[in-house]
Amino acid sequence: MARHRGTGLGFRRKIAGWPLVVLGLVVVSVLGVLGYGALSDMVDRRADAEAENCSGGELVLPVTVTASLTEPVTAAAEQWNSSSPRVQNHCVRAEVHTAPSAAVADGLTSDEWDEELAGPRPAAWIPDSTVWTDRLASENNAVLGSQPLVVATSPVLLAVPAAGAAALQEGEATWETVGQMARGAGWGGVHRAEWGTFSLAVPDPAMNRASQLALQAVLATSGGSGSGPVTEDILDGENAQQQLAALAGAQPTDVPPTGREALQRMDGTATPLTGSLDAVPVAEVDLYRRNVGKDGMDAPSEPVVGLPLTPTPSVQYPLVSVKDASGDTATLRAAQRFGDYLTERGSQRLLADAGFRVASVTAYPDPSPGLSWTTPMETLKSAERAVTSAVTARWRELLGS
Repeated sequence: MARHRGTGLGFRRKIAGWPLVVLGLVVVSVLGVLGYGALSDMVDRRADAEAENCSGGELVLPVTVTASLTEPVTAAAEQWNSSSPRVQNHCVRAEVHTAPSAAVADGLTSDEWDEELAGPRPAAWIPDSTVWTDRLASENNAVLGSQPLVVATSPVLLAVPAAGAAALQEGEATWETVGQMARGAGWGGVHRAEWGTFSLAVPDPAMNRASQLALQAVLATSGGSGSGPVTEDILDGENAQQQLAALAGAQPTDVPPTGREALQRMDGTATPLTGSLDAVPVAEVDLYRRNVGKDGMDAPSEPVVGLPLTPTPSVQYPLVSVKDASGDTATLRAAQRFGDYLTERGSQRLLADAGFRVASVTAYPDPSPGLSWTTPMETLKSAERAVTSAVTARWRELLGS
């Protein structure tokens, strides 16, 4: 009997669909990630290109500084500009101008800006001390775009012709000694009674931070608080009132309005018997500039000596950004960026080479006649703003100004 073969058609195994679905999802996900990355890269490249091309245009940053800062800040601005700084799609270029701090403060606290007197209205301002930023904060705080950023400091020295400086050094004079000499002890306070009275010039403390700090140093040491700060209780005390009255009463005639002008009346060859001013408190950097003839006048025939007295006060040089009526945030941001740049080591070196003290660099200009650049052994803690204002008010009242 014949046998029949099968047809050869066996059972066919079906392929499951879910792996294909998963694979499809993976592929789509990968493509999505790659696409998003490509899109993100494209957006970033476009933003970079817009910034590189300065799509917002050039932004000129007007920076106004006191005269002693013109040289180092201009050099720092040139370096900053060469790095092609950009803020909010703007290419930024800093332009440094010089103007008296009083003129800038007057303009920023009044309704009108006098460009002939103070130059272009600044977006960043570095005055010759915190006297002016304090005034701005009290009279027109709305114009301040940032808190003061201290970019440099300078100790307050007693500027004295060479012969007088030698006598004060031999007598190991302090600010308390100087106060006693000015109030009546005269040069006898350092064993030079034959020289007569001691003529200490104190230019207006409302305009001269060195004068204000020198008064505080005398009040602190004479009032028993050592390195300060002078407090309301000390200032209201009978001793402080007598101290201020005696110092004001002993002021030489025709005291110049600023310490810089007082320095220009002095010469290192003068003695207490020949000079019109025996001493004036000044910032170290201003004395350096006077002795090397960088303050607009020829250097003196002999340098005036700068004595660091204990406790040593210090003038601060603050940068603030200044708002304008437009509410332009890019300019404010650029001003803050430039301020940060001035605190970097390279800029700090420029400031040190110009005679300022900075935290990150220990360097001094050479030559620098009349200066020892010593590190203060004891520093004065400055008074609070309200006490500082009260000292100035009482001083002016005593002088009838």
